[in-house]
Amino acid sequence: MTLSKIFAIGFTVCIVGFLAWQISLKSRFDNLRERVSQGAQLKIVDMDESSEAFLTMVKDSWEIQAQEVPDPIFTEIFAMTGMPESVAGVAEFYTHQIPAYSFFSPQRNAREATIALAMAVSMPVSMDGKLYKAGEVCFVKLNDACVEVFEDTGGGLQRSLYYKGKDEAAQDTNGAGK
Repeated sequence: MTLSKIFAIGFTVCIVGFLAWQISLKSRFDNLRERVSQGAQLKIVDMDESSEAFLTMVKDSWEIQAQEVPDPIFTEIFAMTGMPESVAGVAEFYTHQIPAYSFFSPQRNAREATIALAMAVSMPVSMDGKLYKAGEVCFVKLNDACVEVFEDTGGGLQRSLYYKGKDEAAQDTNGAGK
C-alpha cells in the first residue's frame, strides 16, 4: 500500500468517526431539547391593572415562604448561562427557546445544552403558563395558593415565594360555597 492510500484510509476513518460522534451528540441534544420544550416554558404577559392588583394583594396579605437577595439559584444559573442577573434575565430564562443542534457551532451547542439542563431542573410549573412582568418585577402563579415573585433591588435579584396562609385559604373555600 502506498502512503497516499494509507493517508486516504486514515482520513476517511477520522471523518466517519467524527460524524458518528456528532450524530451521537445531536441525538442527546435533541432528546434534552424535546424534554425541555415539553416542559413548562412560559409566555411573557405585560402586567395590567388586574395582575398588578393581584400582586399587591399577594404581597400585602400572603405569607412569605422564602425570600433571598441575591437569589443563590438564579445567581448560579446566570453565571452558567451568561444571562443578565435581573428580572429581564429571569424573563429570558423562563421563555428561552432552545434552537436546533448545529453541526458547525459546538460553542453554541454547549451553551444551549447548559441552558436546557438548568431549565430542566429549575423551571416552575405555572398554573396558567404566564410570566407576568412590569419593569423591575415579575411573577409566576405556581398554583392558587403560591406565587413566585422576582424583583430587581439594590442588593441584586430578589426572589420571594408567597403562599396563602391557612386563614386566607379557608376564607376562599368558605366564600366559594356561598
